Amino acid sequence: MSAFLLWLCMLPSRLWASMGADVAQLRALLRVRLMLDNRRPATLGRNAKKSGKYRLWLMTAVSAFTGLLYVFPLFAFKDLIAGWTIYYTAFGFLYVFTLITDLTNVLLDTREKYIVQTRPVNDRTILLARLLHLFSYLFRTALPMSLGGWGAAIYYSGWKGALWFPVTILLLLMMVVFVVNLFYLALLRFVKPAKFSALLSYFQIAFAIILFASYQFLPRLFGSDVPAQLDMTQYGIARIFPAYWLAASWGWMGVPVKLAGATLTGILAFALPLFCLFILIRVLAPQFARRLALLDIGNEAGEAHPKAIRNQSQKPLGARLATLLTRSGAGEAGFLLSWSLTTRSRSFRMRMITSLAYLPVYFVYLVSSSRDSVSGTLRDLPNTNKYLVLLYMVSFVVMQSVSFLAMSDAYKAAWVYRTTPVENPGAIVLGGITAVWVKYIFPFFLAISAVVLGIWGLHTLPDILLAACNILVFGLLGLRLGNFYLPFSLPEKAEANRGAKNVVRIFFAFLVPVALGALHYLALKLLWLKLLFLALSGIFLWLLWTSLKEKSWAFLDRSYRNMDI
Repeated sequence: MSAFLLWLCMLPSRLWASMGADVAQLRALLRVRLMLDNRRPATLGRNAKKSGKYRLWLMTAVSAFTGLLYVFPLFAFKDLIAGWTIYYTAFGFLYVFTLITDLTNVLLDTREKYIVQTRPVNDRTILLARLLHLFSYLFRTALPMSLGGWGAAIYYSGWKGALWFPVTILLLLMMVVFVVNLFYLALLRFVKPAKFSALLSYFQIAFAIILFASYQFLPRLFGSDVPAQLDMTQYGIARIFPAYWLAASWGWMGVPVKLAGATLTGILAFALPLFCLFILIRVLAPQFARRLALLDIGNEAGEAHPKAIRNQSQKPLGARLATLLTRSGAGEAGFLLSWSLTTRSRSFRMRMITSLAYLPVYFVYLVSSSRDSVSGTLRDLPNTNKYLVLLYMVSFVVMQSVSFLAMSDAYKAAWVYRTTPVENPGAIVLGGITAVWVKYIFPFFLAISAVVLGIWGLHTLPDILLAACNILVFGLLGLRLGNFYLPFSLPEKAEANRGAKNVVRIFFAFLVPVALGALHYLALKLLWLKLLFLALSGIFLWLLWTSLKEKSWAFLDRSYRNMDI
């Protein structure tokens, strides 16, 4: 893939030479950039730090599969113009998200200045290398993503569709690139350099959640009878959307258009992308280059963080919580260390926030999976006991948080634990787990509890307390049986090398919450039984906490020896 993209970009080498670029240097720069693309790890997922020789081929396959999902409206809608409108809307919307979340490595990677700009390489060669790198990215993602729509165009319109579809996709990509550059320019204008990467991380999380929700709900939408009965004449407002303009241009290929003004909207489908391209070249691109240079300078110079100059007499929130929630120096140290590193670690934040954000989407999918309408399901929700499912789903994130806390890129720095005069390192582990649960799990569980109380009423308060206690028991039990590691002391690959232990752990992750939830369900109508279970669960929680706190270095070393790293 890299060799083909390099050949494709360097095909008009005489043109690049006529523009003032050094062809040999341009080829070398592109080869290195494409090589780094193939080695760059994925931005999301559990194996985010892994890269492979065939990563570009894998990403191309993923793009092609994603493009197949966009084709569903073309076969679900009887009105083909409506189908093309939904297709272009989905393609443009999700491709904007894809570019914003993944194009950062292409547009904002200025590390080459440390090597390239110290060599006799002219500015035109560097600029052209970046533009061709951007073209290669668009080519390897947009082309496979559009293959499904191209096949549908051939199926419905024959050779006319085969020729016209690439034109519409090119027009759509012009508008998409314009929107993405406008987004980046706005960020560079209003966001400080120190917060730029963090904001993009949260944007990536939002993109992952939107994709997950789309894969869950869109098949159900297109599986109903609503799309087949859609009449575009009842939705004249569609004329204001560029996606409809592109769809209406298919009227020139013989596709019937029900809404009036198809000729005008087809002309607008050409005029708007060309206008966007003009603004992009004349206005946005120069401003973006200047803002990018300022961003680079700001990152090098650094900025005084407001928290660094605040009143030293005011203790940070983490320090106050550590004093309140821990009873030993080792526990307080583990709490403070984990509290700080979970804020600074981008990979940990993305994992935790993504895992938590998936839960409401998956719960809505579960409760609305019946044959009734979504509105009817939500209306009958207070008459059900499905809040138990919502409460106990948090337990899976609790177990994941234990693994997330142990993994780090800088795991070799964990030698500092051995230099401390601590006899029982279990206190350090518990302090770190407490910091993660207080910082991430507890606020999320409070929000869920507020939703449960608002929908099902105050009589669910004992259930919330019992569920919270059972979830903590489950987390500590998982820590006791399989995940007893010091905070940020394992390499990323350790999680993937557990082999059969991962299977047992996954089975345990499903079995214990289901068992605790089943016992809770049996006591659902009996308040005294719920209070009894709550007392027993509290006692068990205290016993687990005490036993883990007293674990010695010998027990900890045995846990590390069982890990294949």
